[in-house]
Amino acid sequence: MKKHVMLALLILFLGSSFVFAGAFGAGVSAGGSMAFVGTEPSGEGTPRYGFTGGVFGEYDFYAIENIVDFSAQSGVYFAMNGFRSDVDLTAAPGSPFTEVTPTEFNFNYIQVPVLLKASFPLNMPVKPFALVGASAGYLITKSVEASDDLSTAEDGYFTAAVSDPYEAKLNNFDFGLVFGAGVDLEMGLSIDARFNLGLMNIDDDATGDEYTKNRSITLMASYNIL
Repeated sequence: MKKHVMLALLILFLGSSFVFAGAFGAGVSAGGSMAFVGTEPSGEGTPRYGFTGGVFGEYDFYAIENIVDFSAQSGVYFAMNGFRSDVDLTAAPGSPFTEVTPTEFNFNYIQVPVLLKASFPLNMPVKPFALVGASAGYLITKSVEASDDLSTAEDGYFTAAVSDPYEAKLNNFDFGLVFGAGVDLEMGLSIDARFNLGLMNIDDDATGDEYTKNRSITLMASYNIL
């Protein structure tokens, strides 16, 4: 009997601790990103640095008083993905080149993340939070850029060796998981860092166990307008 009473009191206590918030907010975000790719078989490559920014909305739906506040966050962002790599131009049949050129593969997306935000109200000037969720992306532009001395090569050898494999064989859609953390500041400002783990193979021409998947680390500052 005592166990049942204690259990009932515990449930009543926990139930009374949950507060329905129902507050809606919206704002803008902008920041820098470091994009790269995960590949199999493993290949060489270095990050591409770029811009990420857009608009977001946030809905506070539950709070455990003085412990954690939960909200749902979504938005529409422009994200610069891709990578840098040294390309051997002798890969093109009949190419007159015998050198390697640093090349940047630019894949730009519109991304729509759907995230769960857990904020921790501490007795501090800042309010830390954690983010977890998923993000869908659509490829809007793609391009390949190499060093100036080879970008205007004659007879199309540069195009054959570099551009064709990545210009025409990319999937338009991407999907991945998002993990992040940050702090809410005063005056509606916040700063966060996010890691986007792409799950889809963006290489439409891959065979067997081969794959190329987007990865990115983003540092953003946000401002709540509403």
